[in-house]
Amino acid sequence: MEWKLIEGSVDKPFFEQNPDLAYFSVIKRLIKKFNKGNAGKIMWAVYMTEDIEGAFYGRPIEEKRSEVQSNFLQDVDNFDWEDGTVQKVVEEYPKIAMPPKKRRYKRLQDIFDLMITDLETGGDENGKSKYSTNDLKNLQAVLTKAEDEWEKESDKLSSERGRQKSNDTFWGSK
Repeated sequence: MEWKLIEGSVDKPFFEQNPDLAYFSVIKRLIKKFNKGNAGKIMWAVYMTEDIEGAFYGRPIEEKRSEVQSNFLQDVDNFDWEDGTVQKVVEEYPKIAMPPKKRRYKRLQDIFDLMITDLETGGDENGKSKYSTNDLKNLQAVLTKAEDEWEKESDKLSSERGRQKSNDTFWGSK
């Protein structure tokens, strides 16, 4: 599956700024279920909560989803994060909208967050954690490396997009 970086501002219609994404099957199903305007708002909500560059990414999942649903998606009828169509978009989002190094960093960060939550809450009903602090330290080392790799790739992509935009004129590319 090919990926496409999300561009634009949440204040503007998602699919006007990211028209190619409307052609992914999982997103076509979202549009069919919610209509294009609402599906676009849902895509922005997914970006805000699931993308490492989204404003709510680092917060606990229930908290960020609640914030975004009540403050951004309040006018989308019948929206539910547990809806199967929405869940499939959330699941596929990294493959669609993240280059490999960004996707790898996100996956490791999500695992790291689960490990911390498990350790903080005392693990399962018997008080046993699935992870040790040593597991956490080992993953943190890998996560730091993945973050560095993503930052380098991000800088490169930003530079390339800047060059590409500077070659555009009112009449098209130079």
